Amino acid sequence: MVWTWIFEPFYGLLRVPLSWFGLPSPNWLSDVNWALPAIIIVSIWSGLGYDMVIFLAGLQGVPREFHEAAYVDGASGWKAFRHITLPLLSPTTFFLTITSVITAFKTFDIVSVMTGGGPLNSSNVYIHYVYQNAFRWFRMGYASALAVVFFIIILIITIIQFRISRRWVYY
Repeated sequence: MVWTWIFEPFYGLLRVPLSWFGLPSPNWLSDVNWALPAIIIVSIWSGLGYDMVIFLAGLQGVPREFHEAAYVDGASGWKAFRHITLPLLSPTTFFLTITSVITAFKTFDIVSVMTGGGPLNSSNVYIHYVYQNAFRWFRMGYASALAVVFFIIILIITIIQFRISRRWVYY
């Protein structure tokens, strides 16, 4: 509900920084071209804190001895990051990629509260479409088939990630 107020075109909080640059505030939630970008902004913002905490935990798991050895060998900060930190963060990146893709696909609550899938289905995401078929139009068989397709898509993405992760380094 707070985001609905932030995106309100006449009294919303986002209108102020846009006016600093002389830009008009669009009808974020009632314009076909702006509804989905508004949903994307809210979805990214809502998951950003979780992702940062997980990355911070992954960074704290990187042994300092590796960085110290790299600096003694003459590696710069960028090379130490690229060749030590990033490979050691690969399990964390793998986990967050899978969970972020699943979260992106199941962005139901934000769409339901902010736009209800409208205007003209421009912000209707896959899971909201499954919900509409099951509980608004009572097409349970079709909604079940859509849910199975959703499972297969997530499974394929996860398998691809597992195959890519075979070449990652684990210490």
